[in-house]
Amino acid sequence: MRQGTLPLSERVSRAAWSGDGKSCLPYLASDFSFVGPFNNGTGFGPDEFIRYLDRIRGALKMLDVKTRTVRLVWRGERCEVVLLLEDVISKSGRHVASSRSTFVWHMGERDQEPQLVHMHASMPTLQKIGNDLQEFSAVPQATTAQPAWGYRGARPVALRDASGVRHVLNYDETLYLEASHQYTIVHLPGMSFRVRSPLTTVLEGLPPFFVRVHRSYAVNARLVVGMKGPEVQLVDGSTVRVPAKRTREMREALHEAAAESALHEESLS
Repeated sequence: MRQGTLPLSERVSRAAWSGDGKSCLPYLASDFSFVGPFNNGTGFGPDEFIRYLDRIRGALKMLDVKTRTVRLVWRGERCEVVLLLEDVISKSGRHVASSRSTFVWHMGERDQEPQLVHMHASMPTLQKIGNDLQEFSAVPQATTAQPAWGYRGARPVALRDASGVRHVLNYDETLYLEASHQYTIVHLPGMSFRVRSPLTTVLEGLPPFFVRVHRSYAVNARLVVGMKGPEVQLVDGSTVRVPAKRTREMREALHEAAAESALHEESLS
């Protein structure tokens, strides 16, 4: 009887936070990819994941996690997407941050174990402490660790939605943007909000890995898990359609944007 993706997601997360990449190997697909949450957190393949955990081992030794909630947010014929919310705590038990992880599992035949094809972990730089928003600094003593906005060197963008609420855009969670007349709809996992600015104006303030794939859509290239025909597939299971005549062009543009952002972060490490 194969294991469920909820306990498997918790198991992989705990092993990763412990820096034990080898314990994750039985669950990782050969084309596994990952994002975040610290220092250059983007890579492809199980071996790269192990090397990444080795690089941030100093920070991981100072932190622990406690599951707040884990739930299945999307299920397809051969795919399940799990959302895991965790409290990040110091070894002394003090709450220091909240983390959000998305796991994309490939479901094989009935007697085959699920394989993890993508893991996206994010830890917002701004954390709510009491009634205030304060900048979270992971572990100041660990020089190899930095909270990830998804693009170091890019300034966070604050957007006010149509009801007046101010949102600080986390680049590791923003899936895609959608034009809606004079508004732009910002899509995050499980939620969206509307900004009273056109898509072109919003994109001017964002990093270049937000790629405009259509007159009405721009997607975060770092959160793309693949393309099937004219559809861009994102880590949460959502899709954005690309004009059929531009499928190849957009596939290359997304790949190039994701690669360039990874190289940019590498140059800053």
